[in-house]
Amino acid sequence: MDFTQCDRKQVQGLVRERNQYRQLLKQCLHVLNTIPNRRIAGLAADTTYELASAIDSVLKQSAE
Repeated sequence: MDFTQCDRKQVQGLVRERNQYRQLLKQCLHVLNTIPNRRIAGLAADTTYELASAIDSVLKQSAE
C-alpha cells in the first residue's frame, strides 16, 4: 500500500475544507426544507424533498 504523508498544516487545511463543505450542505438542506416540494429535472433525486433526504443521509454518514 502506498501512503501519502501530510504535515500538520495540510491536515488542518483538509479538516477546514471538510467543515466548510459540511456547513454548505447544512445550509442547502435548510433551504430545501423551507421551500415547497418540487420536481427536479436532470438529477438522481426526483424532488427537492428527496434531495434534502440525500443530503441529510450524507451529513449523518460523515458524522459517524
